[in-house]
Amino acid sequence: MNLTLQTDMDNIFLGSGFEEDIVYTPSGGAAKTISAIVDRASSEVFSPKLQARLSLQSYRVSIQVSKTDVSVVTKQEDIVTLSHHGRISDTLHVVGILYEDTASYTLGLA
Repeated sequence: MNLTLQTDMDNIFLGSGFEEDIVYTPSGGAAKTISAIVDRASSEVFSPKLQARLSLQSYRVSIQVSKTDVSVVTKQEDIVTLSHHGRISDTLHVVGILYEDTASYTLGLA
């Protein structure tokens, strides 16, 4: 079996049981429900000095999404709606790309 990073992201990492359904609305596009790893506990993991160096705004939540679902990120314009136990809890804007590889983005939301 020939696995790639994208295959691993889509079929293993986002199929591990830790993922959540979120609604991602790209700038100028239609909202769609996708799977993401949502980390509500790691807000502000970067020091203020590192945030300034990376030109990151403060963020409340980070998410990891597959590039299969999100191919382009437009900071300040893309919107993510998170739910908590089936209820809508937050609608947040993408404020930064915290990490990117060939298969995924890790995005900061505020």
